[in-house]
Amino acid sequence: MKKIKVLIFLIVFSISIPSIGQSWTKIEGRIYHDDPTDMEIGNDNNTYTIKDPFEFNKVDSIGNLLWSWKPIFFNNSQILVKDISVSNDIFITGWLTGSVKIGDSVYSSSKNSFKEFFISKFNESKKPLWTIRAKSADTIANQETSSGGLSVKVSKKNKLYALVDIGKPVVIGGDTIFNNDYDSTYYVSHNYLIKMDTSGGIEWSREYDCHFIEVDTSDNYYTIQSNIVKKYDNDANLLWQRTFNSSVSQIELDKWNNLYTITDSTLHKVNITNGHDEWETNISMYGSYEISSNSLGMVLVSGIKSTTNSNKPPVNKSSTYFEYFDKLGHKMGFLRWAIPKGNGHSYPKAIQLQKNSKIYVYGQIFSIDKDTFEFGKETLSNIGNTDTYLSSIPLDDWVIIGLRNNIEDDKFNYLVYPNPTSDILVIEHIDFHSSKLETSLCDFLGREVQTNIIKGYITKLNLSQLDPGLYILKIKNKSGTLAFKILKK
Repeated sequence: MKKIKVLIFLIVFSISIPSIGQSWTKIEGRIYHDDPTDMEIGNDNNTYTIKDPFEFNKVDSIGNLLWSWKPIFFNNSQILVKDISVSNDIFITGWLTGSVKIGDSVYSSSKNSFKEFFISKFNESKKPLWTIRAKSADTIANQETSSGGLSVKVSKKNKLYALVDIGKPVVIGGDTIFNNDYDSTYYVSHNYLIKMDTSGGIEWSREYDCHFIEVDTSDNYYTIQSNIVKKYDNDANLLWQRTFNSSVSQIELDKWNNLYTITDSTLHKVNITNGHDEWETNISMYGSYEISSNSLGMVLVSGIKSTTNSNKPPVNKSSTYFEYFDKLGHKMGFLRWAIPKGNGHSYPKAIQLQKNSKIYVYGQIFSIDKDTFEFGKETLSNIGNTDTYLSSIPLDDWVIIGLRNNIEDDKFNYLVYPNPTSDILVIEHIDFHSSKLETSLCDFLGREVQTNIIKGYITKLNLSQLDPGLYILKIKNKSGTLAFKILKK
C-alpha cells in the first residue's frame, strides 16, 4: 500500500490524480478581427457557436466540427451577429448592410450604408428556415443608422423576445416601429423589445432603455438598465424592480428559474418572486463576466485575471479565469485557462456549465508575437493576432479551495492513502494531540455523503459504498477548513 504524504502549508492546493475525461481546445480562427460572439448547447448535446465575420458552427462533444455555415455576401456587404438562442431550432440576430444571401433569398438594406436588424431561424442541420429583417420606413432622410439586433431569447412557450436598437422608423414584418425621438435631421436611438412567435409574427413591441434580457419558463422577462433589474409578465406589465448599489454588468436566468447578477465584484442570487437576494458572494476577477449554472444549482463565473496574480486589473498579460460556487454561494474551486506565456491576453465570451461539472468556454485570444497559450495540459503555439477558441474542460482540471479563517502558525500535517482508493481511505494525523478534528466527504457537486471525527493518530474511512468519481475531503479544526481531492475507483 503506497502512502502519499501531504504536508499542507498553503491555503489552496490540489492533489494530482488520474484524469476522468480529457479537456480539448479547438482554434476556430486564423484571421485578424476574428470575434467570438456567442455559444449555446443544443438539445442534441452539440455546441453551436457564432462569430464575426458571420460564421455559424456546430461541434460535437469531443470537439469534432460537424458543419460550418456562412452567408453569401455581395460587394461590400456585411453581417454582424450579436446573439444565438437554441431550442429545437436555432435563432440568430444581428444587423446587416448591403446585400446578403441567406438560404435561397437575398436580403438588402435600404441603403448600402444603413445597418438593419435581422433575425434568422435555422434547423439543427444548418438549413435557414426563414429570415426577417427591418426595412427603413423613411425613404427621405439620410441618416446612416436604422436598426440592429442586440439579443434574442426563445422561451419554453415558443415565443421569441428580440431586443432591437432602433434609430430610424422601421418596418418589421407588417408593423412599423417608430422612434419617438426621431425627426428627419436628428434622432437618438432607443432599444425596443419585440415579442414574436417562432414563425416570425409580431405580437407586440415596447420601448425599453435596457441592454440585456432574460426570459423565464412562464414567459416573464427581465431587463437590465444600468443598476436596475426589472421583471415583467408576458404582457409587458411590471411585476417588480430591484435597484442595486452599482451597475449590473451581467445577468443569467437558467432554465430552472435561478436568477444571478453581477455587480462590481459581487455575485448575487436573486429571488425571482420578489427581487431580493437569496445570497451574495465575492468574486476575484475583472470584466468580461459570464455566468452559467446547472440543474443542481452549481454556479460558474468567468472573467479575466492578471497572470502575475496581482489583485489589480490586468494591464499587460491576462488569462481567462473561472470560479465555481455551490448552491449556497460557497466558493468551491477556481481555474485559469488560455494562459499566455508572453504578453498575450485571453477572455471568455460565453460559457456553459453541464450537470457533470464539465464546462464549455468560447473565447478570444490576442497575441502580438504569435504567442504560446496554455489550455490546461495542452499548449498551443503560433497563435495569430486575434483567434477564437472553443474548449471543453472536465471537472478534474479544477483547483479545489481549502478555506482557512484566522490563519495561525500551526501546520496541517497528514498522511492520506491510498489515493485513488476503491474502499478504505486512511488519514494519519502525524502531530495529533487531544483536539478533535471533524471530517466530511462531499461529492463534486457539493453534497455531503459522509462525516467522521478524528479522535486519534489514524482514522479509516470506508468508501466502498460510494459511486466511483471525484470527492472532496474536508478536515476542520479551530483554524479553519482544509479541502482536497480524493478519487474513488
